[in-house]
Amino acid sequence: MAVDPAGDGFVWTLTPGASPHAALLAPAIRDGAPDGALAEICPAGLSVARALAERVVRDGGAVLAIDYGHAPSGVGDTLQAVKGHRSVGILDTLGEADLTAHVDFAALGRAVGQAGAAQHGPVTQGAFLRNLGIEARADALCRNATQEQRATIRSGCARLIDPDEMGTLFKAVAWTAAEAAPPPGFERPDA
Repeated sequence: MAVDPAGDGFVWTLTPGASPHAALLAPAIRDGAPDGALAEICPAGLSVARALAERVVRDGGAVLAIDYGHAPSGVGDTLQAVKGHRSVGILDTLGEADLTAHVDFAALGRAVGQAGAAQHGPVTQGAFLRNLGIEARADALCRNATQEQRATIRSGCARLIDPDEMGTLFKAVAWTAAEAAPPPGFERPDA
């Protein structure tokens, strides 16, 4: 698809022929998605993931990424524009709204693997933080806190790990050298 001017605004238009970006799609989507299905790709994100993975392979260390998105590559429209904490049309306020889309963690994993690194995860943010001991840390903080502080700590912890909050929508991945052990938080399967 492309964006073209129309009157005082812009509209989505179909580009003729196959997109050169089709090669970036997961094979199952490229070869098996139904006609008319929408699949999102982020070439810049794949490029950044690959560059970071190459650096990890060359220099050691690890990359930790946490964002909202889906673990397997899939079809669907997650692109949205937000202005003033409200959804707005993607093309209605160009340059004035934040554009966002779900991260395709499987696509990032393919780019990381092509660079010779390993992707650990994705695991849900809730599982990742539980594996790191967030609940024990919250308990320790609450021991010397006022009642108001304890309520703030508990609600903040719940917001981060609860499945109805950020606990399952957000995912965590780590990228390391291929032979590295899983980093902390990734040792246990996602619960």
